Amino acid sequence: MDATIEKQQGQRHIVDNAQSLLYKDAASERNMGSLHGSPAISANETHSLVQKGTLPSMDIVDSSPVGSSTCDLSYTRDDWSKERAKNADTLKEIRGILERKDFPAFKEVFTDPNLSPDVREEFLKGGERSSINAAFGDSMSLSKTREQRDADDYARYGQLSLPSRISDEEGFFGLDRQGVEKAIKGMSPEEQAKYRSGKLMADANNWPATGAQRDALNYYNDVQESLKDASAYSIWGRGAVDGKQVQTWESEIMNLPTAKAVPLDSCAAQAAEVRQELKKTYDDQFQSDINRKAQEIVDAILLKQRLMGN
Repeated sequence: MDATIEKQQGQRHIVDNAQSLLYKDAASERNMGSLHGSPAISANETHSLVQKGTLPSMDIVDSSPVGSSTCDLSYTRDDWSKERAKNADTLKEIRGILERKDFPAFKEVFTDPNLSPDVREEFLKGGERSSINAAFGDSMSLSKTREQRDADDYARYGQLSLPSRISDEEGFFGLDRQGVEKAIKGMSPEEQAKYRSGKLMADANNWPATGAQRDALNYYNDVQESLKDASAYSIWGRGAVDGKQVQTWESEIMNLPTAKAVPLDSCAAQAAEVRQELKKTYDDQFQSDINRKAQEIVDAILLKQRLMGN
């Protein structure tokens, strides 16, 4: 019995080592797509495939002529490979920053307008976000530190969120209402669009169908909570919510001159949707290739052991 368990553990060790070596080999290749060669199809076919839920296991290229009004939905394995390598380097840099507890450097990375959204997404979903607490939080306090709160905002939004900016207007002498209005007027077009789209879904009681819609709805809810908290704040502490004041602030947001709805059906939105779906396809293909090649190595090693009588 012990011999069987020991043999199984040995085989598992072989598999782990094989996968580790293959990941290193794949990472050093200029184009990870070479692990899975396949033809490409026209971008004109892509969007319909995505809508049907039938994604191709191949590269997607745009065959439309330059200057065409056709939406460019191209995203190839080579694009995916280059982004993957660059994003891995950026995430490594972020981990080093958090280990050093370097808040200015953290802010610089996450407020960079050229930062890949994949880096932000990977950081937030990969458990890395908890490292913000260790780097900038206070283990002796249940409340967030200012750096901890701000770092979380930068990681999520690339800037201080409107709820944080509103919260900053709560002081010893009560709420600076002019400061709140200034924060509202300083909303970026992206913030306004997200708020307006979230409000439309909330008012219609619609369930978000996409990640972008879910983010918009969550952002709207966060802003509403901050407006309610601010309306209830005074020199004596926090009292009852002032519904009329909340409506006034909400009206100011909705009537900002640059406010616009999120163009969920625009070319850019379609391209982003296609890219996200294809990225998942390429990720799955890459993992499948790694698993297959690792199994081939394991099979070869086990065969050699049997031939040698082990």
